[in-house]
Amino acid sequence: MTTMETRDQLLRQLRPEITLPAVPTSEVEAFQHQVLRPILKFQHVTLVRIFEAHLEEVRIKMRGKGAEERLRIISAELKGHPGLRARLLGLVLGMLTGDELEFFFQNRSELTRRVITLLIQRFSDAWST
Repeated sequence: MTTMETRDQLLRQLRPEITLPAVPTSEVEAFQHQVLRPILKFQHVTLVRIFEAHLEEVRIKMRGKGAEERLRIISAELKGHPGLRARLLGLVLGMLTGDELEFFFQNRSELTRRVITLLIQRFSDAWST
């Protein structure tokens, strides 16, 4: 077994089980649910902490904000800070297997958009409790 095969197996073993929706309508949607969502769940604490550190740095407080205001702030910060967006995306891409990374690159634009959308929702939910 090669080092890459071992790495790929270990990465898959790290991913938590999630409830998958009904039959996906496309390969990209299947990838989102079968690969990206488990990775985001696994990396949740780290992703949220990095975003919190960014908010502290730019002096934005999320506590007490309504859902719409949180979504607006989170979206604006991810859109306005490409370095932050790249760091967060890198934490997700680093958890992909070799084949998954190739699929991601083939569908980079759509999958990047989906990752950012999932992150926005996760970050908003993190401050709703």
